[in-house]
Amino acid sequence: MNQPIGQKRPTGIYLALVWMVLNLVLFILMIPGDSTDINNYIEIILWITSIGWLATMKKAGAAFATTVLGITLGTSIGNVLLSYYYNVMNEPVAYINALRIVINAIIIVYMYRRIFSGNFK
Repeated sequence: MNQPIGQKRPTGIYLALVWMVLNLVLFILMIPGDSTDINNYIEIILWITSIGWLATMKKAGAAFATTVLGITLGTSIGNVLLSYYYNVMNEPVAYINALRIVINAIIIVYMYRRIFSGNFK
């Protein structure tokens, strides 16, 4: 990538990229079970775009990736609330979404701190 010599990506950015790739794989695996839901396809496109942009270490890319994490956070909160409402909190999907809420919130806070501390060009 176009980074100045001596500038390294922080480990947290690598971990965020790994988490984003795992989310992308999760959405790809969800397609056969829910192939008519266009939201899955939209989120896949958003994940692919945000992974590429975050890897460039540009401020706009980090902001876009943080926005996509926020969208997914909202989707996961909605899924957990629906699971609670329909009394299916013991399903694995509810636990996966609860885990995604926690991890996405942590990464969003980390990304905001990195963006505003001047780590991105």
